[in-house]
Amino acid sequence: MLKRRFYKQFTCKNLKRYTVGENLSFISQPPLWDSFTARIFEVTNLALRLMRNASTLPEDEVDLNIEFGHCVREALWQLKDSDEGFDFTPSYDGLNQPHGARGKHDKKKPDLQWIMKNSHAQTQEEHFRVFAMECKRLGRPSSKSWVLNRLYITNGVCRFIKAEYSYGSPKYNPSYAMVGYVQSMALDDILKEVNESAKACSVSAIKLPVDGWKEKDISRLAQQHDRPEIHDTPLTLHHLWIDIRDIQMIPAKKTNTTKRRAKGSKKNAK
Repeated sequence: MLKRRFYKQFTCKNLKRYTVGENLSFISQPPLWDSFTARIFEVTNLALRLMRNASTLPEDEVDLNIEFGHCVREALWQLKDSDEGFDFTPSYDGLNQPHGARGKHDKKKPDLQWIMKNSHAQTQEEHFRVFAMECKRLGRPSSKSWVLNRLYITNGVCRFIKAEYSYGSPKYNPSYAMVGYVQSMALDDILKEVNESAKACSVSAIKLPVDGWKEKDISRLAQQHDRPEIHDTPLTLHHLWIDIRDIQMIPAKKTNTTKRRAKGSKKNAK
């Protein structure tokens, strides 16, 4: 409660009373990032619970992300009275925000990006900070070549620690997140397969939830990473696994365009 009251004094509205030349370096320090990300998790948790209220959900990952995006907007609306200056609609499936030297990462696309603007930053790097989120399906393979629990690591987790993708900015941000859409299989079995893939990729294991699995709800897990390709500081990657096994899945329509898009996404992996 004390932390919340403290930051209420420094909302965007209240910052207007400071002159441009004043030193507000404390604004870019970790406590503000913690408050920014805490609000993202508050919004995200509500959005995922709104998804669980649906009688049916699409099976396809892209369609699930679109549904999630709609639920994020609804969550922001429901929580508008407690907005302390952090609430903005995240960008959906957009290019990485420009940061660092130009490279392959400029053309990569995190599923969701929240941007925090710091008008009183002391460096260009701190002026905009981006919290990235990637969303993946979990469960049985959808085909022999499309193994969901393996792809959660190779096409998900690795994008936060490999220079080619470099999700989020600036490079020293201490945390990001992933959403896992649990569509089938027992949760323990999913975690076992995910961690087997993590080990094969020399990635640290995802830890079991401290408070246990949340059936028909959201389980929160975490992972600690070294990321020498990006920065010499550690990264905490949070995982929000929403259990939708009990909700009817609507298969994607197999149009020629859908087939071409799926083929291209597998080949290019964004």
